[in-house]
Amino acid sequence: MAIALPGKTVRLKNWLRRFRRDQGKRARPLALGATGHLLLSSAEEDHVADHLERGLLPKLAGADANGRLIILTGLAPGADLLLMHVAERWLTRRGIEHEVVGLLPIPPDRLLRDWQEKANSAGARNDDDSFARAEAELQRALQACDVLVDLMDHADVGGKLDDPAFRQLQYRRLGALLAEQTDVLVAVLRKDSEGLPGGTAEVVEWRRNPQSVPPELSTLSVEQRVAGERPKQLVVLDPAVPFQSASGLPPDAVERVRKQAHDAMKAGNYLQCYDIISRARARGVDSRDLQYLTVLALANAGSTRLALRRYVEFEEVGDLAEDWLALKARLLKDLAFRGSSTSDQLFLEAAESYEAAYRNTGGHFSGINAASMYCLAGKRTAALKLAAEVSAILRKLKVEGDEESYYWHVTQAEAALLLDDMDAAREALRRADRYQVGNVNSRSRTRFQLKQVAACLGHDGTFADLLALPPVMYVRRLGATSSETSPESRAAIAERLAIMKPLVFLPLLGLPELRAAEICIELGVPLYVSLADERSAEVARWRRIYGEEAVERLARCLMRAHEVCSARGFVDGEEPWCARYVESMAFGLSLLAARRLATNWKVLGIGDTGRMVGMLDQPPPTDALTATGEFNQTSAPTRRRYVGLIFADFVGFSALSDENLPRYWGEVMDAMAQMLKGHAGQILFRHTWGDAPHIVTRNASSAASIATDIRATLERVRGELTGDLSRLELRLSAHYAPAFIGHDPIEGIDTYYGTQLSFAARIEPVTPPGAIFVTESFAARLMLEGAEHFVLEYAGELELAKNFGQYRLFSLRKRTLPDFGKTAELLFRGMSR
Repeated sequence: MAIALPGKTVRLKNWLRRFRRDQGKRARPLALGATGHLLLSSAEEDHVADHLERGLLPKLAGADANGRLIILTGLAPGADLLLMHVAERWLTRRGIEHEVVGLLPIPPDRLLRDWQEKANSAGARNDDDSFARAEAELQRALQACDVLVDLMDHADVGGKLDDPAFRQLQYRRLGALLAEQTDVLVAVLRKDSEGLPGGTAEVVEWRRNPQSVPPELSTLSVEQRVAGERPKQLVVLDPAVPFQSASGLPPDAVERVRKQAHDAMKAGNYLQCYDIISRARARGVDSRDLQYLTVLALANAGSTRLALRRYVEFEEVGDLAEDWLALKARLLKDLAFRGSSTSDQLFLEAAESYEAAYRNTGGHFSGINAASMYCLAGKRTAALKLAAEVSAILRKLKVEGDEESYYWHVTQAEAALLLDDMDAAREALRRADRYQVGNVNSRSRTRFQLKQVAACLGHDGTFADLLALPPVMYVRRLGATSSETSPESRAAIAERLAIMKPLVFLPLLGLPELRAAEICIELGVPLYVSLADERSAEVARWRRIYGEEAVERLARCLMRAHEVCSARGFVDGEEPWCARYVESMAFGLSLLAARRLATNWKVLGIGDTGRMVGMLDQPPPTDALTATGEFNQTSAPTRRRYVGLIFADFVGFSALSDENLPRYWGEVMDAMAQMLKGHAGQILFRHTWGDAPHIVTRNASSAASIATDIRATLERVRGELTGDLSRLELRLSAHYAPAFIGHDPIEGIDTYYGTQLSFAARIEPVTPPGAIFVTESFAARLMLEGAEHFVLEYAGELELAKNFGQYRLFSLRKRTLPDFGKTAELLFRGMSR
């Protein structure tokens, strides 16, 4: 007999409409979701209840949810219903307003039969009494729900319920809703759980990677999908692990943080890795692994000097792990590659640190790095000796897997290079090229070091190109007539793209570019998209101009793009300038990617219909993409122009005593003022709040020069200071964007204002002391204006101050070239680390 449903059932689309409306309100409730799909023992039920009642729920009760919570549950017997009952009971006892929403992927009687079949297959007790108890529990849960949401399409559901594939599809639809619509998602998941479609493991994966939710299952609106909204929190509970609250931390807190940080590091998001660990250490979560990742993240983000300071803080006697012992050597190597009068000494110190790690552990990684550093320091005998030892070690090793094989072969190539056996070096690289095919960053770093060693030894470093890297391509609309003279067919171009798998940078301004983007996605080509506005605003613009079908295509494209960046700060009437800005942003970012990876760069030409018409070696005309300076709105007298924006802050200023302040103004700030006089022709506006200088410049290159000179000035002056003054650090941020030119009636001076000044000011607080972080648009613009005197390193994506959102940032520093002979300039051009 079918289980009766209370008269409070609504269709999914109707409930979603109401739910989205409530979520859009300022006084929005907190949505707590639960997923389990597990049959739990009594002990496991107690563990899960403890995690909720003593850990999660007290924290949520204090969250900014306007005192209200919504519990979303799939109602399956076992973990699902346990989570619902514990949360509902706990909130009721404390008088916390809440609503329980039951989500029905299939009718409750069929849900119960699926549970019974799962219990049978798991060998659990499943007699008539246990089934009756489960039926009664489900009936009580249905009555306890304030709302029941029907996830089924009733057009022809009756004939489909006996089809396992249909029921699995419905469970996956439920999983997508929980992954996408909740603020906090609690998942009960055993470590050995299978990742079956519709299961909890799949829901957890969707939660962690929202773009992996199949579009046909997604419950997000087009606007939400395009905007890339991400859920706030995921709590995964292993029912076998009891709750331990002596420190107020989950028992596996360190491992969770380590995994999150490692995932961010692996994705190249070094800033996020550093931020995850910093916040965790502030809560008392710490370990040797987390300290190691902290230093490595700072080094990869370009903050090498701060990384060295952190290394000294964390250093302990007796830690013999190769990674930790080699970490200081890695930092010294980074500093040496930057080039200075002390590079030889830094290479020598790096070599000695690597050798110490090698002698303690016998690791070929530290051994070959020690040999190369000795070579670069001019110690050829020591380099030859170590290279021979490492080569002998490699011959005895047995390696398995893609990653091990890659590093075995590239280490063999580096050893052969040092031993002057170029044939063996080339053959080893040819073999290495079979592995880690998609690991662009690792391949780029390997090629970089091999070329430096080859240059030092007087060899042609181009042999390192045997380790292939994909090219970078910038997509440019060439016009209607270009297709008539194209020497290649569309099929031939597509075939070349599929083989090369280039990194494609595309300004997504209209339907032709959208079609080109769709082709790239179909071919599996990594796509980097630039938009004319924030995602939600772009949806509205595309809907107004191109219609609903184009908006759906846009949403699918953005969901599958590797990265998406947006122009900021433009107003109505500035579409031509905005389009030029978006084109130049994609152009500059493509040049930056090619420079960072030291790989080939091309233009991918498309026609007015989006048809690909050719791959060109020459760049587009820069005068069409690099418009700069002032522009006026046609409909208003307001003056507007592109500007470079600098914000700086002295860390440690608030700790200065009255006795120190006169020296601060008389020595530190006076030195800054004298330095700025040399840039007077490029400065449009300057101001200071005492510890926070703010400068507006004519362009990105002048802002880069001033920002790096500010930091260099502090480094010079600080050596002459004592006490708290000697411990001052600077955080600097820079941005390139449009701004208004106006008059400040209070101060009686001309000034610059606009949303982009506020945006730039939010970057400085998240910048590590001693570093300069710049925006994507600044980095792209600097590449077009001429970045030969600077190094830009991707630092990662980070949440800006005052909830300003997540944005990708780059670290900036001045470039200096070490003296490796005539090939030095060629080798270092575009090879930042």
